[in-house]
Amino acid sequence: MGTQGVVGAKQGFTLVEVALAMLAVGLGLLCVFALFPAGLQNMADDVADTRAGLFASVAFNGIRGSAATVTNATIWDAGCPDLPPLPGGVTLKTNSVESVLWMKPATASASETHGYYIRYKLDVSTVGAGPRPIYAATLTTCDGQYGLFQTQNVFYTEFYYTGN
Repeated sequence: MGTQGVVGAKQGFTLVEVALAMLAVGLGLLCVFALFPAGLQNMADDVADTRAGLFASVAFNGIRGSAATVTNATIWDAGCPDLPPLPGGVTLKTNSVESVLWMKPATASASETHGYYIRYKLDVSTVGAGPRPIYAATLTTCDGQYGLFQTQNVFYTEFYYTGN
């Protein structure tokens, strides 16, 4: 006989071995497919955070620009600056929750606006007195047009009133 093996012996996989291999492959695929919804949700959250950061940057730059040009300090003391409109015609309001359409692509149709809304609350307060008062702006944002502030992004800046 030697190293040739037994004549007539059958070679191959048993049904149990095939079933175990299919189970291992199935569990691996199930784990890989389970990652897709979590990845999509993380991507949507990252997009919302980026949009909120861009909104805050534009809003704070508008506030700083107004602080340099507004000539009546009582506007800032009242917490209601008369800010020029931001890009897209958005006018910031203070001390109330507002919803604005922000960064909607030009290629999106009118019915595709639901994902491009940001709700915000802007608070302006005095944090330092003197010949050049220091003011603080706190901007709280949340993605979406309606509902409660569930996932909040809070942005803060301080600025000098440099007008006359």
